[in-house]
Amino acid sequence: MKSVRSWLMIILLLPGIGVASTQLPSTGEHVADDRLLRQAVARYFELTDAISVKPIKKRVGSLINRKLKQNNSGVRQLHYDTVKAVVDEEVNLLSEDAYFFEIYYQAYIKHFSLEDMQEINRFFASEAGKKFISTRSALHKDVSTSTVKMIHHLVDRIAPKVQLSLAKSGVQVSLD
Repeated sequence: MKSVRSWLMIILLLPGIGVASTQLPSTGEHVADDRLLRQAVARYFELTDAISVKPIKKRVGSLINRKLKQNNSGVRQLHYDTVKAVVDEEVNLLSEDAYFFEIYYQAYIKHFSLEDMQEINRFFASEAGKKFISTRSALHKDVSTSTVKMIHHLVDRIAPKVQLSLAKSGVQVSLD
């Protein structure tokens, strides 16, 4: 939450940063609209905790560890722990970076108007929105678990048909 508040201060002080001229006309109205839209997007991030550096940490750490492993045969767990600590520290700095907000902001304004963001924020500020946020991890887990089961069921059902079809064309395979 601290980083969103930092962004909000930057947003209020620097309206218009990074907005392409093709998105909104360059007028005094544009600056006011941009400021309101930036506030709405920042509020969304505050309500939903939507900006997360966790996936970035994971990806950066994975890439560095891959390079470490490829280029050095004597790598031990201690080295990976050091990589994780350095990556965590460095990537955490992104959450305080206005540029990081700008990346998300530009993506959101391509798809949502000020009115859209205000409506979305009303939802996430409501009890139903808060419940959605607090249960989304459990929802994702339930859906993932069910999806994996469904995929395994489909494979079990389809594999014998594929095997039979291939056998008819003279190809013997085992899909057990």
